[in-house]
Amino acid sequence: MKSSPPFLKSKLSTINLSDQQILKHIAQRVSDSPKCVVKIGIPRTDGINIFLPFNDKSLTFEDLEGLAAHEGSHIRFKSINDPQIPKELFPENPQFAQLILNICEDARVEKLLKDTFPGFWDEIDDLNLRLLTQKINLLSQFPVDKLNEPEAIELLINFLSFEGCSHSELLYDPLLSDGGKFKFGSSKLGIFWREISKSIKFIRKQQTFVASLISSKRIIQAVLNYFDFRGDLFSESEDKKKKEIEKEKNSSKEGKGEGKKPDKGSKPFISPKEKELDESPKKEELIKRMKEAILKKFKPQVKFSSSGIHSRILNKKSQRLLKKIRANLQSKRLDSDTDFQKFVKENSEELDISKDEILSILRELKEKKSFRSKFEEISPEILNLDDKISIEIFRNEKAIQNLNNIRNPIQVYKKIVKNHSFLIHKLKIKFSPIKKSTNMRRGQRRGFICGRDLAQVKISRGQFKSPFKYHNFDKGARLILLVDESGSMNGMRIQIARESCIILAESLKNTRISYAIIGFGAKYSQKTICEKIYKDIDEKLNPSKVGSIGVASTFNENRDGTSFRSIVNNHLQSQSSINSTPILIIISDGQPHHGGTSYIRSNAIEDTRKAIFSIQKMGVKIYAISIDSGGSSYLSKIYRPNQYVKLKSLSELSTKLIYLITEIANALSH
Repeated sequence: MKSSPPFLKSKLSTINLSDQQILKHIAQRVSDSPKCVVKIGIPRTDGINIFLPFNDKSLTFEDLEGLAAHEGSHIRFKSINDPQIPKELFPENPQFAQLILNICEDARVEKLLKDTFPGFWDEIDDLNLRLLTQKINLLSQFPVDKLNEPEAIELLINFLSFEGCSHSELLYDPLLSDGGKFKFGSSKLGIFWREISKSIKFIRKQQTFVASLISSKRIIQAVLNYFDFRGDLFSESEDKKKKEIEKEKNSSKEGKGEGKKPDKGSKPFISPKEKELDESPKKEELIKRMKEAILKKFKPQVKFSSSGIHSRILNKKSQRLLKKIRANLQSKRLDSDTDFQKFVKENSEELDISKDEILSILRELKEKKSFRSKFEEISPEILNLDDKISIEIFRNEKAIQNLNNIRNPIQVYKKIVKNHSFLIHKLKIKFSPIKKSTNMRRGQRRGFICGRDLAQVKISRGQFKSPFKYHNFDKGARLILLVDESGSMNGMRIQIARESCIILAESLKNTRISYAIIGFGAKYSQKTICEKIYKDIDEKLNPSKVGSIGVASTFNENRDGTSFRSIVNNHLQSQSSINSTPILIIISDGQPHHGGTSYIRSNAIEDTRKAIFSIQKMGVKIYAISIDSGGSSYLSKIYRPNQYVKLKSLSELSTKLIYLITEIANALSH
């Protein structure tokens, strides 16, 4: 009888041995460790072994591939496992420090995994998305009145997880209140979010374990600062009792004549020692309740609380540098930008040496050609609109998917078509008056001879004089669906735009309307705009491209007027036709705003209004779908009243689209 393969130490499994062999090879390749052994357990690694949950039925094989690559990245990119590190970061609660460090390290190694093995990163990112989506419902149920209680630690750690996985955009719409504001909006939370955002950016820039260590310290301090407000640890009733007791003590002292009543506006002097003694019970209470919340809410899971920090043998120089930074970090608080920048500057030499070690690994990978990008990077076309503005045009399918960070676009397309099949059918009926006709028009005085009509010439003795036919050239249209893909479109808004485009693309099949779908954006503080061609006017519909509609972080601004002029000139005017009406449908969420330039507020609105006016003078019909309930103030300055419709939610999509398409179809059919 054959023995079990050496890489599998347990026989409890729901996947076959050949698949386990594949996972072993993935783990060994990514970790660069031929001796790497795969075992069954909660996802983690100890530097030699990688543990994967083979018996978890909720995970697909692609999920396991992503987890194997993720844990292998911890080994290749030198994550450190030292039980003393969490104690140094936060002696009062090392478990909390370990949790923060895990999330920071996961963010670091997944950035490096994306750069080196993007195909495997794609799979772990799909798993992240699924797990984060499950968390959103739980977060939305968190009571707002608990924001100042230690139980809010659950909320803070989850926000850090979303930021670490680069999917904080998922929180935009589900956590909005009825008034359109963020449900948990508060100045304290805003400061905390700014701190974690800067910390994660620092990790991705430095790409080293040392950076994760420094950022973990900063985030821990940000959590403590969040709760470092009077009354945060006690309920209002407890606070009132405390104040009443203090009042009674003061009044009794005054009755006995023990001391003078302080002047109005003056504060009693409290020595640093008294202040420290007064705050110590509060801090102990905070640590205790935080620990309880962590133990209660963060049990071992697939992703977030697995032991993700693992050992890797470092050279002597790296060990010495790490030891020095750890010693320096213990005496620092890093609770302000100034302190953080000062610490980074003081340890810049050590950070640079540590970074060089990671960069050498990346260079070695490239030289050996041990990885090939799943999304081949194809440079955009660069055009100059004028002396000041340049345009980057993306046409390649893989380049667009890479830019927008979209996975499985064909499945996205098919799902939307399936969910909106009835609406698509209704829109096709609206378009029926302008269906394509391949027939010949009979009864003409010139053209091709029609054999069926020659008999009528003879029967009528020459009175019937129209036995000819010619091709039916009925009037059609050239339509451009223009999608705003600025940063504010993230979340539900870009979903509405994507669904609108796909629904219209399906509805326009077999009509006399040739159409294009183009996304537009701009680079922050640079005179550069972007055009993403999901479908050109003469191009065949490709679901993989149209399903990739999304927001790219590189082009997260919108310079509307400039983009409108460029797209109309390049795609409508260049393909003019007597028998087709040019139409522009703009799908956007807000007013034009190109951050870092003067193209903002009234300047941007006025330029966009002028662009719309000049495009209309060319004979182009313009319609706008505004995904912004508060847009009335500027929409009326740019468009005429009958040129735009406002969408407040996804549920209104069908009604508004039917209204818009009815207007267009009626205009064309007449």
